Amino acid sequence: MKKKILSIALAALMLTACGEKKEEPKELVLFTSYQNVYENGKIYSAGLDANRVTRFLDFASLETAPFCAVPNCTHSISSSECLSRVAGERPFLVGDSVYFFINNGNITGGEIIETPEGREFYMESKLMKASLDSSATELVCEFNDALTRTEDSFMIIGDILYFLAYDPDPYIDGMGGASWGSGGGYDFLCSINIKTGEYTNYGSICYVEDEYPAADNSSGARLCGYYDGKLWIEYSFLKEDIQRDENGIPEPDYVPEFTIYMFEFDPSVKEYVRSDMPEPQTITEEYYSYINEETEKVNVISGDKTYTTGIEYCEVIANNKVFYSDLNGCWWCSIGEETVYALTEEYKGYSVVAFHDGKYVLFNNRKAVKLSEEELIANSTIYEEEN
Repeated sequence: MKKKILSIALAALMLTACGEKKEEPKELVLFTSYQNVYENGKIYSAGLDANRVTRFLDFASLETAPFCAVPNCTHSISSSECLSRVAGERPFLVGDSVYFFINNGNITGGEIIETPEGREFYMESKLMKASLDSSATELVCEFNDALTRTEDSFMIIGDILYFLAYDPDPYIDGMGGASWGSGGGYDFLCSINIKTGEYTNYGSICYVEDEYPAADNSSGARLCGYYDGKLWIEYSFLKEDIQRDENGIPEPDYVPEFTIYMFEFDPSVKEYVRSDMPEPQTITEEYYSYINEETEKVNVISGDKTYTTGIEYCEVIANNKVFYSDLNGCWWCSIGEETVYALTEEYKGYSVVAFHDGKYVLFNNRKAVKLSEEELIANSTIYEEEN
């Protein structure tokens, strides 16, 4: 098993390992969205509750294996050295190493501690590095001014890892009790040099709680991608409290309306700049996609041109096509064209996750298949929207 996972994982590192040799400081080496896709593979989680294990899908062979190189490891919940358990669901690959964050000794983080001055909220975040050969881990960097979120995206430009972190700014009452959640508080863009361990917090991205108190429980930030030499960050919040009944339950017909602010961050300038760019769907180095408010369809920006499409959502951009899927099917549309196609019933439940070696890789978290351009077209029909 060790040799198998090594061969799979090392194959996935061809792009990132080569990227480290480039001298251009703004060269994007890696961006992991929630898909966590690499040039030759994908990291994902499978199983339920205690049986949930982080695994790796190899695009060349379509084989999968637990994301671990510990000899004779059972990958069970009791395996304290198992990388697929220790690293959580969102590790990322750079060169021949695996990186992951832990907060206060676990994946979530934050705790109340006793101090001479009373009870205080304590944050301890660590970036860990693990070997693909043995899964042995070591500390890269530790910081105490913010926590990381396991669902967030990570970006590496040159040797610099960029990520979002937050201080939930919990409320501590007179009795020493405290409460906090995943929304509200302060959101930061931070970076770590993965070679030296140098940590930088670039400060709060945006803070609107004083003007809009409802944001105290609803605000949050998202690292959307790297386009036009800049990092793009979405900051969202509610201006009004959620409408609830007398029992504190949200009204059944109430749909919260989030306000979105977009920020751009140029790594060479190191400052947040409020942008009038629309809320993005998917961002790549080449494309910035968003929903056109008038047509309610996806538009795609590339350079100085904006292309229209006929599709309603953009999940993945691959080979100049926009793809979207849910439990009911998988749809696609070529950039700049209005016709939307639906894959046949055979591929219901699958998502297009990558375009690898001239073929589309489809995955349903259990099984992966490949389709050539001809096979994609042959297994698609024109999609007619229901009125």
